[in-house]
Amino acid sequence: MQTITTSYDEKFDILYARYSGAAHSYGEEEPDGIVTFRSIANDTITGEAIYNFQEKMTNGVLNLAELPIPLSFGSRRINERSSNRVCK
Repeated sequence: MQTITTSYDEKFDILYARYSGAAHSYGEEEPDGIVTFRSIANDTITGEAIYNFQEKMTNGVLNLAELPIPLSFGSRRINERSSNRVCK
C-alpha cells in the first residue's frame, strides 16, 4: 500500500497528488492540462498535477478513474480535498 498526499491550490485551481516518498521527478504535460510526474531513476509514476481541477470536476470532463494516480473525493468540497490517502 502506498500513501498518496494531495493538496489543492485554490488560487490557481490546481490539484497535486503525489506518492509519499517519491523520488526526484520530471513532468510530462498532456494537452488536457494534466501533468504526470515520473521518477528520473526508473520512469515510474510519482505524482500528478491537474490544472483547472474545479472547473473540470464541475463540468464533468474529468474522469478520476482514468488518472495515473487513483483519486476519489465523493461529495466533499474541493478545499477539503487536501489529505493523506492510502491506496492499495
